[in-house]
Amino acid sequence: MLILKEPIKPTQKEITWYTADAGDGKRGRCGRTAPQLNGQYPTCNPDDPAAHCCSNGGFCGNSKEHCECQGCVDFSKQKDFRWKPAEWWTFTDNSTNIGRCGPDAPRLPTGKIPKCDPESQSACCSQAGYCGTGDAYCKCLGCVDFKANPNYEY
Repeated sequence: MLILKEPIKPTQKEITWYTADAGDGKRGRCGRTAPQLNGQYPTCNPDDPAAHCCSNGGFCGNSKEHCECQGCVDFSKQKDFRWKPAEWWTFTDNSTNIGRCGPDAPRLPTGKIPKCDPESQSACCSQAGYCGTGDAYCKCLGCVDFKANPNYEY
């Protein structure tokens, strides 16, 4: 039956995901950790029932781990979702700076002051310059809650 099945025809005009002819290390990849596609972070095919979600690890699929986790994106429900460049430290930038934020933290490669990921569980920057949760990180004098204020600029 799979041999007779028609190929998946996209309903979108622009292809924003890697197709089967993509090179090694690109097929099935998505998100900020994947190699960029036409200057953008690649998505998953929203019309592919087997791979319409992007896991927080950067791979397309359709399991609970791809569609229902913290940081996952279901492109069948959010076809227009696009990742913005990270304004916080990531493992690919410098793993030793993960969780650092604010004016006293090391600057990002772009030269900007790092924020906390507003989609993470540690979306608040404490006065001491670390991302976390709770009153000591979110409600103190000088603290910034990036979930509540994602556009805050230092």
